[in-house]
Amino acid sequence: DARYSARYNGATYWFSSEENLNLFKDNSAIYAPQYGSFCGYAMSLGKLRPVNPEIYQIVNGRLILQHTQMAYDLFNKDLEENTRKA
Repeated sequence: DARYSARYNGATYWFSSEENLNLFKDNSAIYAPQYGSFCGYAMSLGKLRPVNPEIYQIVNGRLILQHTQMAYDLFNKDLEENTRKA
């Protein structure tokens, strides 16, 4: 919802509620996506792909977004190695 937005590191983030917005504002760094907001799997291959904000996971306290469900599945086949490579 555009009513609940915040800017962080040059990007605009939209939230579904004021509560979620305030959580983000309180500690933006821990909620910001990894890899410059690009697809984690693509990054592990040295490529850039946009993401689907509905395909994500939290790994060791870090938000990782993926481009597609297939990218999510492939990334998780070897999560530790793909995270290192990304």
